[in-house]
Amino acid sequence: MESGQEPRTFSDDESVDETGSGETPQPWYLKYPDLTEEEDTRSLLGIFQMLSPEDRIQSAANVANLFGNAVRKGPSAVIQFRPDKIFSRLMAHRLDFILVGGLAGIVHGYSGGTNDVDIVIHQNDETIQRLMNFLQTEKVQLRISEPPYGVNIKWNDPELFRLREVINLMTEYGPCNILFSATGIGNYEDILPRSEIWAMGGLNIRIANLQAIIDSKEAANRPKDRSTLPVYYQLRDQLESARS
Repeated sequence: MESGQEPRTFSDDESVDETGSGETPQPWYLKYPDLTEEEDTRSLLGIFQMLSPEDRIQSAANVANLFGNAVRKGPSAVIQFRPDKIFSRLMAHRLDFILVGGLAGIVHGYSGGTNDVDIVIHQNDETIQRLMNFLQTEKVQLRISEPPYGVNIKWNDPELFRLREVINLMTEYGPCNILFSATGIGNYEDILPRSEIWAMGGLNIRIANLQAIIDSKEAANRPKDRSTLPVYYQLRDQLESARS
């Protein structure tokens, strides 16, 4: 957790335009006209570290929406990616979760992008009941890879959540992946000691620590993980150097 920063709320004028003007706010890096693609990764990480955690998340959402990574639902409607809203609705239903994956890395200072939320939750009866209430009340869809990208199903069978490790969802505010176990770092109980609480937007969000994120990416060993790991290593080195 970074010290010296006051928790702040996400403001709508920083995120998704809801006025009908059709304009999308610029991502943070467009405020730095001298920054080019050839800039050293370490310099880019340094600039990203100057942002608050909320601004890091918002910048990732803005980039996803600006460059067409927002998920289209139907022939015309577009779902704008709003991680802050996803967090808020999950917590309104008293769902305990740990943020993992790309968005967790962005909170720590990784300067890449993402267009979904990955969370790990308990797989016990109480949590599954709360999850079903969330899915039914918020009219969450099962996410699919082709248009319309989400399908309606009845979320009333607890066994559905005991038979798989990942459920890919489409919420009103973008994609959210529910994990009962994360590659290389285990289930909720395993990750809990390796997590930290960050105050963001008036919410206390539990997030896997940076080393846990790195361990998971090393274990997954997908091409996209291998391509981003060098940046994560540089980020870890920078943060360790700043603390020493």
